[in-house]
Amino acid sequence: MLRAALLTLCVCGSLACEGLALMVQSWTVFFLAVFSQVLNILFLNLVEIPHMQALYAVWLLSNLLSDI
Repeated sequence: MLRAALLTLCVCGSLACEGLALMVQSWTVFFLAVFSQVLNILFLNLVEIPHMQALYAVWLLSNLLSDI
């Protein structure tokens, strides 16, 4: 669930780059926008999501166990 939400924000958040590439009609800007989006998705998958899972796993488990 967290992964899907973060990836959706990542894709929607970088649509402005693709819009800029369309406005200036430049292949260079388009490829830079795509490269930026790929790097953003890689960062989310390799750094952000594992960090959030490690950070909030303890909190989530403690809340689940306290409800029992």
